[in-house]
Amino acid sequence: MALDAERFMGTECGLILRGWAMAQQGDGKEGLALMRESATERLAMGVCWYQPRYLRMLAESYLQHGSADEGLVAIAEAKELAARAEEHIWEAELNRIEGELRRIQGLPAPQIEALFLAALEIARDQNAKSFELRAALSLAKLWRDLGRRAEAREVLAPFYGWFTEGLDTPDLVAAEVLLKDL
Repeated sequence: MALDAERFMGTECGLILRGWAMAQQGDGKEGLALMRESATERLAMGVCWYQPRYLRMLAESYLQHGSADEGLVAIAEAKELAARAEEHIWEAELNRIEGELRRIQGLPAPQIEALFLAALEIARDQNAKSFELRAALSLAKLWRDLGRRAEAREVLAPFYGWFTEGLDTPDLVAAEVLLKDL
């Protein structure tokens, strides 16, 4: 019985990752459905291990496909599970992605800014440089769009400059492009 549960759990993890890959490659409808179904199955089994991570991936995939409402449901689930399990590793990313989802919903800029600033502070407290970069990138885009270009450059440049390797990764490429635009 325990071996069957372990196999099921492994299968569900694999299906979530398969759905994520499908969503990243343009098959959003099928990929998102597979991710959601597999995450729900894991929750039904009472599995919390890595669930906030998978829900973060689901929320970000919803963001990429413009489905803010569904993404916010995944964020709320992830935050609740993370708080219950005291799993804080994804806290900065959950705030950042929530800010991005709220942004496409048209939430007022100060509320979005608060989420990005919270993400930046949490990442800084955790010394999570990649998450700091992502939060700074989201905040800089918001500020640029609000006409606060100097502040956008000021918040993003130090994080971009911190990295000496991986300069061709998507986050650093996006930061470089934005800095050139500012």
